[in-house]
Amino acid sequence: MVTTISFTIKAQQVAMGRFIFGTTILNVAYQQQNNVTESTYNSSVPGQYAVLSDTLKPKTLGISSSLNLTVGYFITKNLCAGLSFGPGTSSSYTTFFRYYFNHKRPDSAKFDFFLQGNISFAYTNGDHPAASEYYPYDGDGSVFSNSTTDYKTNTTTLGYGIWIGSAYHLTRHWSVEALAGFLYSNTVQSIGSYTTTATYYGPTIINPETTLLPALKNTSNSYQGAFRLMITYRI
Repeated sequence: MVTTISFTIKAQQVAMGRFIFGTTILNVAYQQQNNVTESTYNSSVPGQYAVLSDTLKPKTLGISSSLNLTVGYFITKNLCAGLSFGPGTSSSYTTFFRYYFNHKRPDSAKFDFFLQGNISFAYTNGDHPAASEYYPYDGDGSVFSNSTTDYKTNTTTLGYGIWIGSAYHLTRHWSVEALAGFLYSNTVQSIGSYTTTATYYGPTIINPETTLLPALKNTSNSYQGAFRLMITYRI
């Protein structure tokens, strides 16, 4: 007597363990900002002073294209989690979670609809070494110089967003995605204090004029409505 045991796996049920890669090809955003600048300095009087100034709330409409990389992994059939890496020299990361309402394999359906939430973080810093610039003055051989001491800057951005989207499957692997969403971000930029010294070298040297530029802290809150097109590839 021979006993045969067989296993059958339906391809339509294999949804876990799949990766998705993508990039943004178009981003249209309407943005409103609220900016606050804080200036701190030390004077001849002991103590530290602060000056706060609110700007107007500028509104901007921007259209851009970027080649940021998005990588996602299907934890379950309907849930995908991943990261997006921003372009440029800054450290920019976005964590996203995407839930498909009725997830279909690209070779069995043309459309998928999903809800996506993301948290983003970006950080940049810079060292600005001391520098001097010299300019001719009046063409008589005299020289005007401007010297700046070194200072540091750093910028941190934290944000979140919620999107609703649809994926149109061109082939089994390639899809075009359209997303509409709302994003909020908070950016804090710190600029260290530094001094500039202006000196005139002519027949006589005029006493240098030194100016202290106070440390600055710029805070910006951004509210954005956006529409985004992406190209994605699944394996």
